Amino acid sequence: LIIGSSGAGKSTILKSLRRQLPIKAGEILVNNNLSTQIIAESYYRQLAVVDQIGFIFNASIKDNITLYRDEDKENLDKILKKVGLDNLDLSFKLKNNGSNLSGGQRARLLLARALYLDASLIICDEIFASLDYKIGEALEYEILNINKTLINVSHIMYEKNLNLYDKIYLVKDGRVSLVSDYSKIISIDKLS
Repeated sequence: LIIGSSGAGKSTILKSLRRQLPIKAGEILVNNNLSTQIIAESYYRQLAVVDQIGFIFNASIKDNITLYRDEDKENLDKILKKVGLDNLDLSFKLKNNGSNLSGGQRARLLLARALYLDASLIICDEIFASLDYKIGEALEYEILNINKTLINVSHIMYEKNLNLYDKIYLVKDGRVSLVSDYSKIISIDKLS
């Protein structure tokens, strides 16, 4: 989990991880390999980004998740159940970038896409920002119980789920620091 107020630099960290910004100092290692020495196609195949803006196109729920790849029905059903979308009709047509879904359903659909594409790293960027507190808390819990490497960048923290993260970093005043005492960040009512 990477937390910090708006404008603290969380998105800059993500852009660096996604190789959208050149690294000015230091290095990013992926499985002990310099990220800049990994072939771009191979690098991007291993990561999926789930954000509040993620593109949803005018097609069925199934096609938005599978991106027209060969369908593994059993795997798709398992993923839908895991993200809490198993009650939706896969042939339901989405329109206007998913405007006929709720905010929670949009986030879950984008997460389902990342899982279906089987990326080894899932980067979540402020996906809880527009969700009801209880829905966001439940979705975060579900995400943290998926057997994938997850980097979640958020200015929203759910105290109930903090212990599920391996590490929590705070971005503040131009610095990134590892949080060892969660009670210190729990006392922060709002970072933004």
